[in-house]
This record gives sequence, C-alpha cells and structure tokens, in this order.
Amino acid sequence: MAGEPSKEKEVGLDNLTCPVCNQLYNKPKYLPCQHYYCQACLEKIQVGYKIVCPECTDEATLSEGGVNDLPKNFFIARLVNGVILKLKVKDEVEVKCDECDEETVVAYCPECNFFFCNICSESHQRSKRYRDHGVQLLTELRSKSDNSIQLNTVKVLLCQKHDIDLLFYCETCRELICVYCSVKDHAGHKHDAVKEVVGNARKLLKTLSASLDEMISDIHAVQRNVNDMQETITQKGTELDKRIDEYYDRLFQRLMEQKKEIKLRLADVLYFKKKLGSVQLEDLESGKMEMLRMKELTVAAESSSDQEFLSAKNQLSDQMLQLHSRYGGLNLEPTETDSMEFTFQNSNFPQFGKLQSTANVAPNCTKILFIPGYAVKGQKIQFVIVTRDSCNSRCIRGGTTVLVKLESTIKKSIPVQIIDKNDGSYIASFVALQEGKFKLILCIDEQTIQKAPFIVHKSYSELSKGNRTIGIDKKMDKPWGIAFNNYTGVYAVSDISKHCVYIFDNQDIFVKELGSHGSEDSHFDGPQGVAFDSHDQLYIADFNNHRIQKFDHNFMYLQQFGKEAAGNEEFGPVAIAVHNERLYVVDSNNKCISVFLTNGFFCLTFGSEKLECGSQYTQ
Repeated sequence: MAGEPSKEKEVGLDNLTCPVCNQLYNKPKYLPCQHYYCQACLEKIQVGYKIVCPECTDEATLSEGGVNDLPKNFFIARLVNGVILKLKVKDEVEVKCDECDEETVVAYCPECNFFFCNICSESHQRSKRYRDHGVQLLTELRSKSDNSIQLNTVKVLLCQKHDIDLLFYCETCRELICVYCSVKDHAGHKHDAVKEVVGNARKLLKTLSASLDEMISDIHAVQRNVNDMQETITQKGTELDKRIDEYYDRLFQRLMEQKKEIKLRLADVLYFKKKLGSVQLEDLESGKMEMLRMKELTVAAESSSDQEFLSAKNQLSDQMLQLHSRYGGLNLEPTETDSMEFTFQNSNFPQFGKLQSTANVAPNCTKILFIPGYAVKGQKIQFVIVTRDSCNSRCIRGGTTVLVKLESTIKKSIPVQIIDKNDGSYIASFVALQEGKFKLILCIDEQTIQKAPFIVHKSYSELSKGNRTIGIDKKMDKPWGIAFNNYTGVYAVSDISKHCVYIFDNQDIFVKELGSHGSEDSHFDGPQGVAFDSHDQLYIADFNNHRIQKFDHNFMYLQQFGKEAAGNEEFGPVAIAVHNERLYVVDSNNKCISVFLTNGFFCLTFGSEKLECGSQYTQ
C-alpha cells in the first residue's frame, strides 16, 4: 500500500509518510510517547520487548503480543486509505477486483470500499444484501476533480475476541468493547454506548484542535518575527559593515593625506637643511682654494728680489689676514644639524571607533562589587560594577548601557555618575545629601538585575559603638600593614597577632576576614606587609612562614613564592610594594631587598649587611 513520493506531494499529504521507511503509513501503530510508525517498521526496530522511539528516543516496553498489541492510529490509517483509494480511482496505482482479482476494474462500492470487475459488479448489485450500496462506475468518478470525489474510508470495527460490532466504550479502560466484553471482562466498569459518548468526545477533540490552531498561529507569528529579525540583523550587519569600511577608508585616506603632508614638510626641511650645508661647503671650498693660491704666491715670493718682495708684501699680508679673519678658529661642526624628529601625538594608537553591542552581556550575571552598606551625609559614595557574559566570565569590553537609580522616601533625585572603564567594568559614584534609607537599583540594558539597601547617617559617630572602629565586627589586636586598591576602593589590613588580613570597602565597612593561623595555603603566621597590583591582586608578606602569598581580586588563593630569594638566612618578608609589574620585598632576615615579577619569578637581590630593617616582628 505504499505510494510514490511524487504522488504524495501531488495530493499534499507529506505528513502521511512514515519517517522510518519514507512510505505512506501501513497499519500505523502508536508508541506510548504518542509517535506512530508502520507496524512493520516498528517490528524491524524492536529489540526483545523494547522499542526506542526514533524521534524522541523514549524507550517503550511491549506486552507479550508485541507490536500487534500497540494501539492503532485509525485516523492516519483512514487518511492513507483515502489517498490509496483516490490513486486507485485515478488508475495511478495498480488496482484489481477485490472479489476475483480480475485486472479490468470498472466500478467501486463506497459502502464496502471494494473495486469490482464488470461481472462482480453486476453480481454485487443483484444481491439483496448489497443492492442499496450505490455502486459507482469508475468512468464517472474519474471525470470528477480530486476534491469532488467522495470515498468512504470508514470501516466498522469488530471485536477481536467475539467478531461482533464494538458498540460500547469503557471509560475505565479507555477502549471500545462489545456487548459480551461489557458483561465479562469489563463488569463493574464505567461504560456506555458509543452513540452516547461519541458526541462529547468529538466536541472535546474539536475544542482541543481549535486550541492547536491558535498555538500554530502563534508559532507562525513567532517564526515570522524571528525570520524578520534574522533579516533585520543581516541587513543591519551589512549596513554596519559598510559604515565601518567607509569610516576606516576615510580614516585611512586622511592618514594617507596626513602622511603626504608630513612627508612634503620633511622634503622641505631636508631641502633647506641640505641647501645650507651646500652653501657652507661652497664657502669652505672657496676659502680652501684661496689659501692654496696664497701658499703658491708665498712660495713664489721666496725666490723674488728684495725689492719685489717688499712691493708685494702688503698685498699678500692683507689677503692672508682676511683669510685668518674668516677661517681662523674655524668651528669644525656643520652649521646645520640633523635635528629632526617625528613624534606621535599619543604614545599609543587611539581607538578611533567603537562597536557597541549588548548581546554578550548577561544581566543576571552582572554584579556590584563592594556595595556600601552605610554612608555619611555629604560623603562621596563609589562602587564598582562588573559585567559578565552568559558563561559567567568577566566581559573585557565596555559599551553596555549601565544605569543606577536611587529609591528613597526623598522625592528629590540624586544624580549617579557612571564611568565606563572600557574593560567590562564601570565605576558609579554619587553624593547623598540627605539622611535616611536608600535602595540602590542596578539596570543593565533597561533590565533591573540587583537591588541593594544602604543607610545614610549624618556623621561617623553614628557608626561607632564603644571601642569598635567603623565597620569592624572584631576588635583587632596588632594591626600592622595596610594597602589600598585605588581601582576598587577596598583596602587590606594585616594583623600579626591574629594571623589574618581584614578587608574593608571604600566606606570603611568590614567585608571579610582572610586566613587563619597555620602554614597551609591561605593560612598565615605573623602576616606583615600587604600590597595590591594593577590587576586587583593582593600580596601578603607571611613573615614566619618565610613566603609571599598571592590572592586574586575575589581574594581567592593563587600561589606562594619567595623562598628562592633566601640568602644566608631564611626568607623574612616584612614590607612589600608593587611598581611597574614588579614586587619589591624587604627581607629583614637577610638584610636586603628582593625583587620579583608579579607572577612570582625571582629577579634579583640588592643591599648589604648595613641595610637594616626599620621594624621586625618575631613570634
């Protein structure tokens, strides 16, 4: 019962093709996942009592009857039968008499769904049982269009056990049953006549089908919108590509013009400088020739008479004095020098253009770092916003629309200044001129992602309690070193007695306590000097553990180093400073300065035994 693919397209029934065999469905059966396939196709992919759905990969467990016990898809089978019948009517597939297999078919019975030869058709119509079936001649059917051909593809279903009509529907088992099944196998179940329940069933199915139409319409609308957006993105990308080319072509053209102008200027400078040099050379050559001529005259005067010599003496001496005056004490340097320089207006090449896009920024991953909890009236409040992408990695470029709003009971708005650092981070700052409770709201591309409350007090005294310094939840014992991060505004304070480092934000609010007593990673024994580098990384001089410990911008442990710089004594770092990607460490044990790269690579040591440490702490 398989039709050719070209025939399927002709009747517009592509959805009646089995995805396994690519043929019209033959005895379609449902799997529990509601996908359906030809019975023969399911039997081919059956493994034991298991079948894996080719579309959704759900695994179905079969009963003892195997594929044959799976429910039939009557509706698909009916549509397929309609296709086959129409193809037979149009004589586009092989058709034989359903009674005698005669190949010359002339009539069709819509009640029986049978094709007949001439003899069988006459016999069928003479029978009392079938004379009212209204047999139709194929010539009449073939003269009609496809849409006007009405074929009966509905078959009366019979009970497989009792071979009689299925006149009842069991609601409990959700299946059709005959009168015998209703008494025997379905006794006590809720069931009713098919004619009684089919009305509501058809109505329910019609309602569900109508809702599918609405959802399909919505899908079509979304598809149109997505396709339109794809086209818009392509068009805008083409426009931007063109604009970028035009801009940089103009920029390149201007650079070439500027290059030409500068080279013309250089040619002028070279011409005049070389011209002055040529004039100097000509003057020198003229003086040299005059001097040679005077020497020749002097030699000639040696052989002259006294009278001749005295008569020419004045003339010769005057000319020689003039030469002495012009060339005596001659400066051996050229009068014109090579003093020419080409300097850049900026030591770094500027970024002439910027492509802005928010597609790589994930607003929900963006965070405010070191957000204030308290502030003082009239004091500038500053914090850092770091954008992240959908993979929760820090964005490395700017251009995102960042907006910070302030909500409070005060109606007067407070302006917030945003500075784009062009590295994925933004610095926000404002001055609170009123006391009270505020709520800071961060919006990325008009999407609110974070709210943070803080309180503005009238003075610092309101933030102090007893012997507790601003923002500190624990009283320090022996605070030693302190370092500020100019980028984020946080600062670190080491405590050599409590063997830890305290972190505070730019509002002097305690953020976290870093480390504890010990010798493992992130533990300290008498920490002293602390320092931040330009990448927000923190370095801590762990004195009694004879090392430097390094932490990232989130104060997570990175590495330790320093022992390779030890001299006669163990490495004893007490003070550190970072400058130009180098870490300078005061080593009190070896009385010297050790220099490292910020990645921990040891560079050099300098100093002497006379270099004493101004302070030292030893357990």
